[in-house]
Amino acid sequence: MAIKIIEHKHERKKTRYAVKFLCKCGCVFWADEEDTKIPKEFDWTEYSPVKQAICPECNTEVSSCLSAVPREKIFVD
Repeated sequence: MAIKIIEHKHERKKTRYAVKFLCKCGCVFWADEEDTKIPKEFDWTEYSPVKQAICPECNTEVSSCLSAVPREKIFVD
């Protein structure tokens, strides 16, 4: 049996993700998709194992290859 959905009844909710970063200054912080970027060497791929963000304490660029977590598990709006 095959099923084909012609029209969805509800609007799909877009899942946003957050990544954990560990800085050399000792700071540990989470950054969501709006505050992260993909390094130039991984810019050609849709999925990048590495993300970068700016440390809120020392203002240096920090890289992370830790797995992304749904934003709702980390941040409470």
